[in-house]
Amino acid sequence: MIRCTNCAASLPDEHINSQGFNPCPICRSLIRADVFPAAYENPAGGTSGELLLVDNESSCFFHQNKQAVTACSQCGRFLCALCDIDFNGQHLCISCIESGKKKGKIGKLQNKNFLYDNIVLGMAILPAFTFYLPVITAPATIFLAIKYWNKTSGIIKRGRFRIVLALLIALMEIIGIVLFVYILINHTPILKQ
Repeated sequence: MIRCTNCAASLPDEHINSQGFNPCPICRSLIRADVFPAAYENPAGGTSGELLLVDNESSCFFHQNKQAVTACSQCGRFLCALCDIDFNGQHLCISCIESGKKKGKIGKLQNKNFLYDNIVLGMAILPAFTFYLPVITAPATIFLAIKYWNKTSGIIKRGRFRIVLALLIALMEIIGIVLFVYILINHTPILKQ
């Protein structure tokens, strides 16, 4: 039943989905009521395929008015389509997911995510301002950049720009170290003799 937004009176059927504004039968406010056709259908199912509870049916543990479609594989609670979490072929409820996360019993649940591209870029940039540290960090940066080239970089996919930039900086550091050693060896009079 569609009601007036001003006085909450029921609107007659001829006011619904008419192309213009119509006066409310009680308060005479001009109202246009556009209603989706689904509002007139029999509500056998809820939103997103959830079934409403009928007599002699099991209800969801978390939503008493919704019909259960499965049971939790861990605790056995009945779950509606909204509460059912398909996790590696098992049907779990949110309580079991949280409990497994705290106890560490859920094997493939990703609790942390390392952004290897940021780590590698930091390893390349920060030691560049020191004199001796790039001797260690530049090769380590190249090794880690190659090792974690194909690792996922988070929930939101990011490009490889940071890893490529870290590789370029590390290569420039190595070239700088090699040039420094070469100049040191060739221009030092004691080392030439």
